[in-house]
Amino acid sequence: MPTGFHVLIAAQFVSGLADNALLIVTIARLDELGAPLWWAPLLKLGFTLAYVLLAPFVGALADAWPKARVMFVSNGLKAGACALLVAGGDPLLAFTLAGIGAAAYSPAKYGLVTELLPPARLVAANGWIEVCTVGAILLGTALGGLLVSPSAQT
Repeated sequence: MPTGFHVLIAAQFVSGLADNALLIVTIARLDELGAPLWWAPLLKLGFTLAYVLLAPFVGALADAWPKARVMFVSNGLKAGACALLVAGGDPLLAFTLAGIGAAAYSPAKYGLVTELLPPARLVAANGWIEVCTVGAILLGTALGGLLVSPSAQT
Protein backbone atom coordinates (compact mmCIF):
# COMPACT_ATOMS: atom_id res chain seq x y z
CA MET A 1 0.00 0.00 0.00
CA PRO A 2 1.31 3.51 -0.77
CA THR A 3 2.41 5.90 1.96
CA GLY A 4 -0.63 8.11 1.40
CA PHE A 5 -2.87 5.21 2.34
CA HIS A 6 -0.96 4.68 5.60
CA VAL A 7 -1.42 8.37 6.40
CA LEU A 8 -5.14 8.01 5.68
CA ILE A 9 -5.37 4.98 7.98
CA ALA A 10 -3.57 6.88 10.75
CA ALA A 11 -5.88 9.88 10.31
CA GLN A 12 -8.92 7.60 10.39
CA PHE A 13 -7.71 5.94 13.56
CA VAL A 14 -7.06 9.22 15.38
CA SER A 15 -10.36 10.68 14.17
CA GLY A 16 -12.36 7.64 15.30
CA LEU A 17 -10.49 7.49 18.59
CA ALA A 18 -11.28 11.14 19.28
CA ASP A 19 -14.97 10.77 18.35
CA ASN A 20 -15.47 7.93 20.79
CA ALA A 21 -13.41 9.43 23.61
CA LEU A 22 -15.34 12.68 23.14
CA LEU A 23 -18.64 10.82 23.51
CA ILE A 24 -17.62 9.41 26.90
CA VAL A 25 -16.22 12.75 28.08
CA THR A 26 -19.38 14.54 26.95
CA ILE A 27 -21.58 12.05 28.79
CA ALA A 28 -19.51 12.71 31.92
CA ARG A 29 -19.91 16.46 31.37
CA LEU A 30 -23.69 16.04 31.21
CA ASP A 31 -23.50 14.20 34.52
CA GLU A 32 -21.38 17.00 36.05
CA LEU A 33 -23.98 19.52 34.94
CA GLY A 34 -26.76 17.48 36.53
CA ALA A 35 -28.51 17.01 33.19
CA PRO A 36 -31.33 14.48 33.07
CA LEU A 37 -30.22 10.96 32.21
CA TRP A 38 -32.27 10.98 29.01
CA TRP A 39 -29.97 13.67 27.55
CA ALA A 40 -27.12 11.19 27.06
CA PRO A 41 -28.87 9.38 24.17
CA LEU A 42 -29.50 12.80 22.59
CA LEU A 43 -25.74 13.10 22.09
CA LYS A 44 -25.70 10.19 19.69
CA LEU A 45 -28.93 11.39 18.08
CA GLY A 46 -27.38 14.78 17.27
CA PHE A 47 -24.25 13.10 15.93
CA THR A 48 -26.25 10.70 13.77
CA LEU A 49 -28.72 13.31 12.55
CA ALA A 50 -25.79 15.29 11.17
CA TYR A 51 -25.01 12.30 8.92
CA VAL A 52 -28.61 11.96 7.77
CA LEU A 53 -29.30 15.64 7.18
CA LEU A 54 -25.96 16.42 5.55
CA ALA A 55 -25.71 13.28 3.40
CA PRO A 56 -27.05 14.98 0.26
CA PHE A 57 -24.43 17.72 0.54
CA VAL A 58 -21.20 16.33 1.96
CA GLY A 59 -20.54 13.95 -0.93
CA ALA A 60 -20.70 16.84 -3.36
CA LEU A 61 -18.43 18.85 -1.06
CA ALA A 62 -15.90 16.01 -1.00
CA ASP A 63 -16.00 15.88 -4.80
CA ALA A 64 -15.69 19.66 -5.24
CA TRP A 65 -12.76 20.23 -2.86
CA PRO A 66 -9.53 18.26 -2.45
CA LYS A 67 -10.45 15.37 -0.21
CA ALA A 68 -7.50 15.87 2.13
CA ARG A 69 -8.65 19.46 2.69
CA VAL A 70 -12.21 18.32 3.47
CA MET A 71 -10.81 15.84 5.98
CA PHE A 72 -8.62 18.54 7.56
CA VAL A 73 -11.51 21.01 7.87
CA SER A 74 -13.78 18.26 9.20
CA ASN A 75 -11.29 17.38 11.90
CA GLY A 76 -11.02 21.10 12.62
CA LEU A 77 -14.76 21.11 13.32
CA LYS A 78 -14.25 18.21 15.70
CA ALA A 79 -11.41 20.06 17.43
CA GLY A 80 -13.72 23.06 17.71
CA ALA A 81 -16.30 20.80 19.36
CA CYS A 82 -13.69 19.71 21.91
CA ALA A 83 -12.71 23.33 22.55
CA LEU A 84 -16.36 24.27 23.00
CA LEU A 85 -16.80 21.49 25.55
CA VAL A 86 -13.61 22.46 27.43
CA ALA A 87 -14.72 26.11 27.45
CA GLY A 88 -17.95 25.11 29.20
CA GLY A 89 -20.20 25.23 26.16
CA ASP A 90 -23.34 23.19 25.71
CA PRO A 91 -22.41 19.48 25.51
CA LEU A 92 -25.23 18.66 23.08
CA LEU A 93 -24.14 21.43 20.75
CA ALA A 94 -20.49 20.41 21.02
CA PHE A 95 -21.17 16.77 20.16
CA THR A 96 -23.51 17.74 17.32
CA LEU A 97 -20.70 19.90 15.91
CA ALA A 98 -18.43 16.86 16.10
CA GLY A 99 -21.11 14.93 14.20
CA ILE A 100 -21.14 17.56 11.46
CA GLY A 101 -17.38 17.17 11.16
CA ALA A 102 -17.68 13.40 11.05
CA ALA A 103 -20.41 13.55 8.41
CA ALA A 104 -18.23 15.64 6.11
CA TYR A 105 -15.15 13.51 6.84
CA SER A 106 -16.63 10.18 5.80
CA PRO A 107 -17.23 10.66 2.04
CA ALA A 108 -13.89 12.42 1.70
CA LYS A 109 -12.15 9.46 3.35
CA TYR A 110 -13.71 6.88 1.07
CA GLY A 111 -13.21 9.07 -1.99
CA LEU A 112 -9.54 9.49 -1.15
CA VAL A 113 -9.10 5.73 -0.97
CA THR A 114 -10.24 5.44 -4.58
CA GLU A 115 -7.72 8.10 -5.58
CA LEU A 116 -4.83 6.47 -3.75
CA LEU A 117 -5.30 2.85 -4.80
CA PRO A 118 -6.08 0.90 -7.93
CA PRO A 119 -9.46 -0.88 -8.09
CA ALA A 120 -7.86 -4.26 -7.37
CA ARG A 121 -6.72 -3.03 -3.92
CA LEU A 122 -9.98 -1.40 -2.80
CA VAL A 123 -11.44 -4.43 -1.01
CA ALA A 124 -8.29 -4.83 1.07
CA ALA A 125 -8.16 -1.08 1.71
CA ASN A 126 -11.76 -0.99 2.92
CA GLY A 127 -10.98 -3.93 5.17
CA TRP A 128 -8.09 -1.99 6.71
CA ILE A 129 -10.30 1.05 7.20
CA GLU A 130 -12.97 -1.02 8.95
CA VAL A 131 -10.46 -2.78 11.21
CA CYS A 132 -8.92 0.58 12.04
CA THR A 133 -12.34 2.07 12.77
CA VAL A 134 -13.41 -0.76 15.08
CA GLY A 135 -10.08 -0.53 16.93
CA ALA A 136 -10.50 3.23 17.27
CA ILE A 137 -14.03 2.77 18.65
CA LEU A 138 -12.84 0.31 21.28
CA LEU A 139 -9.73 2.25 22.28
CA GLY A 140 -11.53 5.61 22.11
CA THR A 141 -14.20 4.37 24.48
CA ALA A 142 -11.50 3.12 26.85
CA LEU A 143 -9.58 6.40 26.54
CA GLY A 144 -12.72 8.40 27.28
CA GLY A 145 -13.29 6.25 30.35
CA LEU A 146 -9.73 6.88 31.51
CA LEU A 147 -10.09 10.63 30.94
CA VAL A 148 -13.14 10.84 33.20
CA SER A 149 -11.96 8.32 35.79
CA PRO A 150 -11.19 9.49 39.32
CA SER A 151 -7.51 8.70 38.81
CA ALA A 152 -7.36 11.23 35.94
CA GLN A 153 -8.96 13.89 38.13
CA THR A 154 -6.05 14.05 40.57
